[in-house]
Amino acid sequence: MSKVNYGLGGWLKIYKWIVSRLRYSSLNDFIATIVLSVLIIRKWIHISIIRSLIFNKIVMIFGASPSLTSDIEALLSRGVLKWRENFIIISADAATSELCKYKLYPDIIVTDLDGDITKILLCHLVKASIVVVHAHGDNIPSLVHYVKLFNKVFGTTQTIPVYNVYNLYGFTDGDRAIYMAYRLGARKIYLFGMQFKANIGGYRKIKTVSKDIKRLKLLIGWILYKLIDSEKIVNLSGINTPNFN
Repeated sequence: MSKVNYGLGGWLKIYKWIVSRLRYSSLNDFIATIVLSVLIIRKWIHISIIRSLIFNKIVMIFGASPSLTSDIEALLSRGVLKWRENFIIISADAATSELCKYKLYPDIIVTDLDGDITKILLCHLVKASIVVVHAHGDNIPSLVHYVKLFNKVFGTTQTIPVYNVYNLYGFTDGDRAIYMAYRLGARKIYLFGMQFKANIGGYRKIKTVSKDIKRLKLLIGWILYKLIDSEKIVNLSGINTPNFN
């Protein structure tokens, strides 16, 4: 039985705990939400579009932990991705660049715009990947600079949502991707490059943060992931011979 059915009020209590641990500003997060809402006012994607892609589908989510490359190669070696049309692929920000190297272009990219924007734009403009842009207090300049480059945007926030910016729960790119897939009705969710307790991944980020903060964020991501507690979710990160039973 999943533990995520606590409603927005329940999530906001968790969010309050997170920002207190990281000493972030909930006010700045809400300001970022309003900024994103204004920026996408003529090009926002309704949640029904995302739900139609995910509902009752098999979803593969790729994060940027150190196992990402070996996880991708294990999938390719088993021929699983020959049936690419049978899966919805979601990448968490920095994982996008590595997926592109293997010509595995994601259907959905979850980003707070601190990954490789060039690769994200390539997937969006050339391969029609849907970009899920997350607003928080630290990325307002990135929102202003980059959102205008995208044709369409699905906006998310970690605080109080507004009409065109949604809160599907989650804090890091990886756990937000998991929450989105779970809450929008994925039939099965397989995780790759999602070693929450591993060393910090080496995939390029535009913005760097201290290792202590990064480790704390990974711990928070792991806690949020464990809160879902669903048999629908199978973490195959770091497993050389993934079993899809």
